Amino acid sequence: MFSVLQTKHPLSADTVRHRKIARLLHRHLTEILLYQMRDPRLNCVQIHHVELSRDKSQASVAVFLLNHNPSYAQIEQILTVLNKAEGAIRSLLTKRVVLRRMPKLRFRYQVPSDDVAFGTP
Repeated sequence: MFSVLQTKHPLSADTVRHRKIARLLHRHLTEILLYQMRDPRLNCVQIHHVELSRDKSQASVAVFLLNHNPSYAQIEQILTVLNKAEGAIRSLLTKRVVLRRMPKLRFRYQVPSDDVAFGTP
Protein backbone atom coordinates (compact mmCIF):
# COMPACT_ATOMS: atom_id res chain seq x y z
CA MET A 1 0.00 0.00 0.00
CA PHE A 2 1.34 3.40 -0.87
CA SER A 3 0.25 6.87 0.08
CA VAL A 4 -0.36 9.61 -2.38
CA LEU A 5 0.98 12.96 -1.35
CA GLN A 6 -1.52 15.65 -1.97
CA THR A 7 0.13 18.92 -2.72
CA LYS A 8 -1.95 21.98 -2.28
CA HIS A 9 -1.57 24.58 -4.98
CA PRO A 10 -0.15 27.79 -3.47
CA LEU A 11 -3.10 29.75 -4.83
CA SER A 12 -6.21 27.89 -3.83
CA ALA A 13 -9.56 28.81 -5.34
CA ASP A 14 -10.53 30.58 -2.12
CA THR A 15 -7.39 32.74 -2.19
CA VAL A 16 -7.95 33.66 -5.81
CA ARG A 17 -11.57 34.54 -5.04
CA HIS A 18 -10.47 36.74 -2.11
CA ARG A 19 -8.03 38.61 -4.34
CA LYS A 20 -10.62 39.13 -7.07
CA ILE A 21 -13.17 40.50 -4.61
CA ALA A 22 -10.56 42.74 -2.97
CA ARG A 23 -9.49 44.15 -6.37
CA LEU A 24 -13.11 44.68 -7.36
CA LEU A 25 -13.89 46.50 -4.11
CA HIS A 26 -10.72 48.59 -4.48
CA ARG A 27 -11.67 49.71 -7.99
CA HIS A 28 -15.26 50.59 -7.11
CA LEU A 29 -14.36 52.28 -3.82
CA THR A 30 -11.87 54.45 -5.69
CA GLU A 31 -14.55 55.45 -8.21
CA ILE A 32 -17.08 56.15 -5.46
CA LEU A 33 -14.65 58.38 -3.58
CA LEU A 34 -13.69 60.23 -6.76
CA TYR A 35 -17.08 60.74 -8.37
CA GLN A 36 -19.91 60.18 -5.91
CA MET A 37 -18.82 61.46 -2.50
CA ARG A 38 -19.58 65.16 -2.23
CA ASP A 39 -17.59 65.87 0.94
CA PRO A 40 -14.64 68.17 0.04
CA ARG A 41 -12.58 66.68 2.90
CA LEU A 42 -12.38 63.44 0.92
CA ASN A 43 -10.78 65.01 -2.17
CA CYS A 44 -7.28 64.11 -0.97
CA VAL A 45 -8.10 60.50 0.00
CA GLN A 46 -6.76 57.57 -2.02
CA ILE A 47 -7.37 53.86 -1.46
CA HIS A 48 -4.11 52.02 -0.80
CA HIS A 49 -5.48 48.46 -0.63
CA VAL A 50 -8.39 46.33 0.56
CA GLU A 51 -8.09 43.22 2.71
CA LEU A 52 -10.97 40.80 3.24
CA SER A 53 -11.55 38.75 6.36
CA ARG A 54 -11.48 35.00 5.93
CA ASP A 55 -15.29 34.73 5.90
CA LYS A 56 -15.63 37.82 3.66
CA SER A 57 -17.84 39.58 6.21
CA GLN A 58 -15.45 42.50 6.78
CA ALA A 59 -13.14 44.47 4.55
CA SER A 60 -10.31 46.55 5.92
CA VAL A 61 -9.77 49.50 3.61
CA ALA A 62 -6.35 51.14 3.91
CA VAL A 63 -6.37 54.77 2.80
CA PHE A 64 -3.73 57.46 2.56
CA LEU A 65 -3.83 61.20 2.04
CA LEU A 66 -2.22 62.96 -0.87
CA ASN A 67 -0.96 65.69 1.47
CA HIS A 68 2.76 65.24 2.02
CA ASN A 69 2.63 65.56 5.81
CA PRO A 70 -0.93 65.24 7.09
CA SER A 71 -1.38 66.06 10.75
CA TYR A 72 -2.80 63.59 13.21
CA ALA A 73 -5.95 65.75 13.42
CA GLN A 74 -6.45 65.59 9.63
CA ILE A 75 -6.05 61.82 9.62
CA GLU A 76 -8.45 61.46 12.53
CA GLN A 77 -11.01 63.71 10.83
CA ILE A 78 -10.83 61.83 7.50
CA LEU A 79 -11.18 58.43 9.20
CA THR A 80 -14.16 59.71 11.19
CA VAL A 81 -15.85 60.99 8.03
CA LEU A 82 -15.20 57.73 6.17
CA ASN A 83 -16.37 55.50 9.00
CA LYS A 84 -19.54 57.58 9.47
CA ALA A 85 -20.23 57.34 5.72
CA GLU A 86 -19.62 53.58 5.71
CA GLY A 87 -23.32 52.77 5.34
CA ALA A 88 -23.76 55.10 2.38
CA ILE A 89 -20.59 53.80 0.75
CA ARG A 90 -21.73 50.19 1.22
CA SER A 91 -25.08 51.12 -0.31
CA LEU A 92 -23.34 52.56 -3.36
CA LEU A 93 -21.15 49.46 -3.58
CA THR A 94 -24.16 47.11 -3.56
CA LYS A 95 -25.47 48.91 -6.64
CA ARG A 96 -22.16 48.29 -8.45
CA VAL A 97 -20.92 44.93 -7.18
CA VAL A 98 -22.96 41.73 -7.06
CA LEU A 99 -22.01 39.74 -3.97
CA ARG A 100 -24.11 37.48 -1.78
CA ARG A 101 -23.28 39.69 1.20
CA MET A 102 -21.47 43.01 1.03
CA PRO A 103 -18.69 43.11 3.63
CA LYS A 104 -18.69 45.73 6.35
CA LEU A 105 -16.06 48.36 5.66
CA ARG A 106 -13.50 49.50 8.20
CA PHE A 107 -11.27 52.35 7.12
CA ARG A 108 -7.76 52.74 8.47
CA TYR A 109 -4.84 54.98 7.67
CA GLN A 110 -1.84 53.61 5.77
CA VAL A 111 1.40 55.54 5.70
CA PRO A 112 2.22 55.68 1.97
CA SER A 113 5.61 54.80 0.61
CA ASP A 114 7.16 57.21 -1.90
CA ASP A 115 6.39 54.81 -4.77
CA VAL A 116 2.67 54.64 -3.95
CA ALA A 117 2.33 58.38 -3.48
CA PHE A 118 3.65 59.02 -6.98
CA GLY A 119 1.64 56.28 -8.67
CA THR A 120 4.31 53.69 -9.39
CA PRO A 121 3.60 50.15 -8.17
